[in-house]
Amino acid sequence: MENLIGFLLSAIALALGGMLVMMSALVKKHDSRYGKIGDMIGWFVVGVAVLIGILIFVQIS
Repeated sequence: MENLIGFLLSAIALALGGMLVMMSALVKKHDSRYGKIGDMIGWFVVGVAVLIGILIFVQIS
């Protein structure tokens, strides 16, 4: 049961990170000034989400 919760949390975190990357890509198309920063923030969030997911998974198993 706990394993399932951890999996769901990491999946949600990855989905949120993916949404941020998509949003930053859309911003990049509209305004090149903020594109680079948006990409950096998006990839940073994805990295953090992946790390959190791995940490949760390791703690549970």
